[in-house]
Amino acid sequence: GVGPLTVAMLLENTFFAAKERKMCSVTAE
Repeated sequence: GVGPLTVAMLLENTFFAAKERKMCSVTAE
C-alpha cells in the first residue's frame, strides 16, 4: 500500500505544479 507520507508528498507536488502552471499562464498573458 501507499503510506500517508507518500500521499502527502504527491498532493504537495500536484499543488505546487498547479500553482506554478497558474503563475506561468498569468505571466504569459
